[in-house]
Amino acid sequence: MVQTANDGVHRYCKKPAARIVGTNGLKWNGRETGIDIQTGNQHVVVPPSMVDGKPYRWLTPLVPRDELPELPKEWIEYLSSQSKPQSAAANNQALDHPNTAQ
Repeated sequence: MVQTANDGVHRYCKKPAARIVGTNGLKWNGRETGIDIQTGNQHVVVPPSMVDGKPYRWLTPLVPRDELPELPKEWIEYLSSQSKPQSAAANNQALDHPNTAQ
């Protein structure tokens, strides 16, 4: 897990076997979550990167890919059902399982 330069958090999960589509501005029960899903050719910024003079830093030790947690099943089902990446403005659907957003 990484703390971003603007006090956000990046969590890393195993890539599921199902083909999933990344999304910016994932909504949950019609509400903005602040969650983006990065897949395929998308990327994230990692330590020791700096943005506007502020560092990204590791909050947990690095682990091998096979030790990363799985995405929740409901997220995989939702993300694999999308036909193309969606922007926050275009993503008008919500996931039906708010208890897995932890």
